[in-house]
Amino acid sequence: MDIFELGSRPKTAEVNGVTVRSLALRQKSRLEAIVSKDGNRSTKDCEEVRWIALRYGIIDPETNECLLTDKDKQRFPEMESHFVEPIFEKILELTGVTDADREEFEGN
Repeated sequence: MDIFELGSRPKTAEVNGVTVRSLALRQKSRLEAIVSKDGNRSTKDCEEVRWIALRYGIIDPETNECLLTDKDKQRFPEMESHFVEPIFEKILELTGVTDADREEFEGN
């Protein structure tokens, strides 16, 4: 299953003052591996999908460098969902994840 549209250039947008971009092929592959898991996905899988998207999708608009690092993962659960959700949704949209792909993942 290929849930992503492949493009040559990252797409960017701003959400609530935060600059985000589409994910690179490496991160797309990591997400696809989680989404394609056989059997039931756990809450940890859903959190991992969110973390990967935010970790690599939130960027500095001046340098295009990621603002989050692996060290920030421990603080991830503390982030407010009303802040995280619109950013997460925009990153998935820019990356090419369709509504059908989302429903399939969320249905398990």
